[in-house]
Amino acid sequence: MTGLTNHTKTVPKNTQQRFANMEDDQQNGMETTTNNPDDLNDEFCLQHWNVTCGVLPDPPVFGKKDAIKVAIIIGMMIVSTIGNGAAVLISLHLRRRRKSTVTTLVLNLALTDLLVTYLHMLPNIVWYCTVEWLAGNIMCKVMKFFSSFGLFASSFLTVDISLDRCLAVVNPLGKSNRGTHMRILIGVSYVLAAIFSIPQVR
Repeated sequence: MTGLTNHTKTVPKNTQQRFANMEDDQQNGMETTTNNPDDLNDEFCLQHWNVTCGVLPDPPVFGKKDAIKVAIIIGMMIVSTIGNGAAVLISLHLRRRRKSTVTTLVLNLALTDLLVTYLHMLPNIVWYCTVEWLAGNIMCKVMKFFSSFGLFASSFLTVDISLDRCLAVVNPLGKSNRGTHMRILIGVSYVLAAIFSIPQVR
């Protein structure tokens, strides 16, 4: 409370108490704001307290940092499209010749990565360029759901590939059952990804 006693400006007791309460809120991790007209542009408030004193920040604008982010994401989208697109085509070609659990898993992983590319990266590019979301609340929830769904599904399918390889080493003679196990793993991965993405639409 040294700021209250050493400050040269005379601060009313009610203002001292109000800011003391704000300090307690900050220490408890709570957001501290004030819309009191007496606090607007108050020197004591601005210099000695980390609170919002009715002074709104400048609106966000598309700047150099945003342009760099957009350029990086576009580069990542190009690499992802080429790499995952090639993985999809190769996997489909191999499945025509001989089906295998690895080919199926890689195919699903590539598809989910493309989902992340166009339903996670692309909306972020649009958001950075427009600075604000212009598609409405419903579309925001839909895009956030599929964005999270793609990320979760991609992670789970990566684990599925590891589990499939583990089963191949531990039980090399159980090849006939691995196809069933693989389909179960893929189905569970998509279901869990959908469940974990539900909070995005609330």
